[in-house]
Amino acid sequence: ALEGELNFDTDLIDKIDEEAELVNKAFKYFKSAQINIETSVLLSGKNGSREEEAYKNFILAKKDLEKRLKKLTNELNIYLAKIYGKTPRNKNEYEHWLITHQPFHWFAEFYEIINSGGFDVIIGNPPYIEYSKIQKQYKVLEYETLGCGNIYTFIIERSLKIANRLSGIGIIIPLSFCAGERMIPIRNLTTNSFSQLHIVNFEIFPSKLFDGAFQRLSIVLGRKLVLEKTNFRKYISKLHRWYSVERDVLLDKIQFTNSINNEILPLFFKTHNEIHSAIYYKNTNSSINKRVNAYTLPYKTESFIYYQEATNYWMKAICRIPFYKKNNNVTVPAHGRCLFLGNSKINSAIMALLNSSLFYTWYIGYSDGFHLSDNLVRNFPISDAIISNTELVKLSKDLEKNIKKNSVMTTRNTKTDNIEIESLKMVSSKNILNEIDIILAKHYGFTEEELDFIINYDIKYRMGKELEEE
Repeated sequence: ALEGELNFDTDLIDKIDEEAELVNKAFKYFKSAQINIETSVLLSGKNGSREEEAYKNFILAKKDLEKRLKKLTNELNIYLAKIYGKTPRNKNEYEHWLITHQPFHWFAEFYEIINSGGFDVIIGNPPYIEYSKIQKQYKVLEYETLGCGNIYTFIIERSLKIANRLSGIGIIIPLSFCAGERMIPIRNLTTNSFSQLHIVNFEIFPSKLFDGAFQRLSIVLGRKLVLEKTNFRKYISKLHRWYSVERDVLLDKIQFTNSINNEILPLFFKTHNEIHSAIYYKNTNSSINKRVNAYTLPYKTESFIYYQEATNYWMKAICRIPFYKKNNNVTVPAHGRCLFLGNSKINSAIMALLNSSLFYTWYIGYSDGFHLSDNLVRNFPISDAIISNTELVKLSKDLEKNIKKNSVMTTRNTKTDNIEIESLKMVSSKNILNEIDIILAKHYGFTEEELDFIINYDIKYRMGKELEEE
């Protein structure tokens, strides 16, 4: 059963176990009475004396079971209310808590299953609700995943506790499971609880998985640990994009790859295939011994890179602040960050790197598909040799001019705001970006096959006319 996990004191455990055992006996008697009805009908036919007696026994067994369940549930409710700081003797307070909390006790409702080790299979699509939105009405206590801040993680944690040691679990959850920086507790919990994990990931652009659900999703299939020393194995897919006409073949496109070992970030890297994995390992090998963060400064400088946080198909990094006017006030665009650097040479090299398709394969592997976090930018591997590459610096300047040449002014008007913004059409600079990737490939030691993979990653979707900017 779940005594230890429910944190009951010893006396209460004994009392609840006693009540639960009575429930179990009543349940077995109820099932026996149910079977006797069917047997009596077969032997005596309907309305026979044997059938009538069996039916009476069934009704008595059912009433006894309901009484036992009610008593056990009441004991559990009283204890749980005390944990939440309520006084069961205060009738108004206790009844209000019952309404707002709506306690459900797996231990009581599924005693026979839980007492036998738990459920064989658990599947579901839990609600994706921020805990902060319901915390005043409903408080969760003593969960490892509280810091994740979304109730879908609490449901996964509870599922793991009510599943038996050989069970399989299948869930549809947000992509944040793989990519969310605050989701470390749930990733650690699943890693420590499963022997195998298969994760397939889906974008919402250009098409989404479910109509009416504007949510990037992961479908997670896990097999619990059989033995404590079982080696954990994780298989993961790329972040799938598709057009609506491709839906019928979407399942055929799913390909799992062995997960990255010793990831440098505490996230689940979404690998496309073995080539993508090889690029990651070369990207992070010991010869590429620095990170972008090593070249940044903690104060404002004349040399800086502005990059857009909200992105999808293209990275957007430039060495200036793009035009942004809101309600006739020219200001810094929303959803952007700046990296401050020591000189223009460093500035240009890192700007070229951040716009490259190589960086895109890093971003799409680690991100949620929409937010380019500061952590992803600052932890990208780089070296002094890349920074000092004069050809890369020259291409960066060409790229800057090309971005400016192809940018357009767009307006976005809402009920409260009139916004005019410079839109960067990075698709128009793809040829220059390809040249940048060719130079970077030499520094990271990529093969021709790996370079081709980088340059053409998601090319069908990135270069589509309707995608010429998100």
